[in-house]
Formats: sequence, C-alpha cells, structure tokens
Amino acid sequence: MNARQWRWLSRIPRSLTKPAIARTGSWRLTRSAISADTALHLTRDCLLDWKLGAHGRVFEVLVGELVTNARGTIRLTLFYEEGLLRCAVEDDAPQGGGEQELYLVSQLSCCWGSTCTPAGKAIWFELPIQPHS
Repeated sequence: MNARQWRWLSRIPRSLTKPAIARTGSWRLTRSAISADTALHLTRDCLLDWKLGAHGRVFEVLVGELVTNARGTIRLTLFYEEGLLRCAVEDDAPQGGGEQELYLVSQLSCCWGSTCTPAGKAIWFELPIQPHS
C-alpha cells in the first residue's frame, strides 16, 4: 500500500471499518414461581457483563413480562449488536394471548412480535440502547 492509499484509508471513520460485535446469552428455564426472578438475575448479569447495566432497567422489566407470560419449558435468549438489545422467550404453549397481556412490551419496546416454533411459540422485543464508553 502506498502513502496515498494509506491517507485515503485513514479518512474512513473507524465505525465503518471495525467489525460489529454481537453478544448472545441463552438459558433454559423450567416454569416455576421463581422463573421471572431467575430470568431477571440472568439478564442483569448479562447486561453488566456487556457493560450495558446502566441502561438495562426497562429491558429487565420487559424480560420479566415475557417470562411471566410464558408457559411450560422456557428458553430465554438475549442478543446485543450495534446499539440494539433483543430478547426472545420461547415456550411450549400454543400461539395465543394478545397485546393486552403484553401491554408494557408494546408500549416500551421499539418493536415486538411473536412467531410459531415447532414446540410452541416465541415472543420477542427490541430496544435501542447505547453502551457506556
């Protein structure tokens, strides 16, 4: 690479040249009286590990809502990439329920939805979030 090419390359913002870093956490929970508490502790620990703890209170509340409404065996999956936090809660109950059960999720997340899975359904939501520098 010659000096001219190097100067041109050095003008590209670092945000465009550094690779995206994705982080994922996933846990299987058995439905019980403490499932929501367990999910909140796992979520809090994960967000602290990802240096997102200060921004995670709304995210934690919404995770609790999804886990509380889940039935049977639960899979909690958290994902972070490029300023977007995503949570998905899968269970083995058939598709059902509606926006009334997930009022907080519909009001506080930027987007949410549900999909059928081979075992039941998955409900997910996303929140934009910025890490501390």
